[in-house]
Amino acid sequence: MDALALQKAVRKLNRAERALETMRSSESASQTEEAWEDFLSAFGTIYSTFEEGSKGHGRSSAWFGREKSRRKKDPLLRYIHFARNAEEHGIRRIVERNSTSITLKSPFAGVRLRPDGKNTWAVVEIRGDVHFANDVVRLVEIFDERFGDSCKPPDHHLGQPLSTTTPISVAELGLAYLKSMIVDANKLLPGTEADAPKGEPSSAGPVDPSEVAP
Repeated sequence: MDALALQKAVRKLNRAERALETMRSSESASQTEEAWEDFLSAFGTIYSTFEEGSKGHGRSSAWFGREKSRRKKDPLLRYIHFARNAEEHGIRRIVERNSTSITLKSPFAGVRLRPDGKNTWAVVEIRGDVHFANDVVRLVEIFDERFGDSCKPPDHHLGQPLSTTTPISVAELGLAYLKSMIVDANKLLPGTEADAPKGEPSSAGPVDPSEVAP
C-alpha cells in the first residue's frame, strides 16, 4: 500500500467523522441532508484512494479486491456506494423528507392518513391550507439509471440485522467500517518484500495507528 494513499484516506476519514458529528448536532433537515452528502463523498474517496494506492502492491491489491467484493455483497456498504454514485452522477435526490407534525392553517383544512406498515403514515388526502414540517431526513431506494439497477436501504450489515436505517445510524456503521479498513491498510505499508514494488522505495512514512480510533 502506498503510504501517501493511506495518509489521504485518514484525512478523508476525519472529514467523514466531521460530517457524522454535524448530522448528530443538526438543527435542520437541510443541514442533515448536506452532511449526509458530505459523508458519502468522503466514503467514496477513501475507496478510490485505496484502489489507486494498492496498484502494484501484491498483498494490497488482493486485500482491496476482497474489500470491493464485500462492498458489492454487504447491504449497508452497497447502499452507501449506490447513494454516493447517485449523488455524484445522478440528478435525483437521494433522500426524502418526512414530517413529525402537520399544521392545519385554514378553517376547513384536513388531512387523511393511512399507516404504511413502517411505523409511519402516508398522506392520502389534503384539504385546505396544510403545512408539513418536513423536518426528518429519510433514506430511500436508490436508482442507478446508468445501469438500470437499484438498491434499497440496508437491513443487514456484516451478517447482523439493523434495527434502524437513518442517515446517522448508517453513517455510524459505515464510519466504523472505514476505520477498520484504515487499520488493515496500515499493516500493508511497504515494509515487506511481498508488498513493495521492486525497485520502488516507500514514498512516505506510515500512519500512526493511534490516530485512528477503533
